[in-house]
Amino acid sequence: HTRPDEPQAEQIGGTLPSVMGPRELRIKVVPILGAAFGGNYAYLIWDEDDPDRRAIVVDPADPYPVLRAAEEERLNVEVLLTTHWHFDHSGGNATFAREVPGLRVVASDRERGCDRPQS
Repeated sequence: HTRPDEPQAEQIGGTLPSVMGPRELRIKVVPILGAAFGGNYAYLIWDEDDPDRRAIVVDPADPYPVLRAAEEERLNVEVLLTTHWHFDHSGGNATFAREVPGLRVVASDRERGCDRPQS
């Protein structure tokens, strides 16, 4: 994945981050991994009316673009959900957890600390 100071690689097709959904279920789609595998996406989910701006992140395989997106939305990410073990979904879990103290990671033991491709 990218380094903290490295810009996100351009997605195939030029996909840009976008926010959708009703106020109580905002979803920000965050393009990650650039052209690798045709690009991929992570998701930030929150309730716009939550005064604490708590959020869930899904599949942040490239953690730094997702952390920047959370900062842009002034979100406090409390939970990381990994849908499955492929590294383009779980590959940034350990880094994300290091960057967000107290983060609750919802994943198998194998995926929880994943920071590289799984064999």
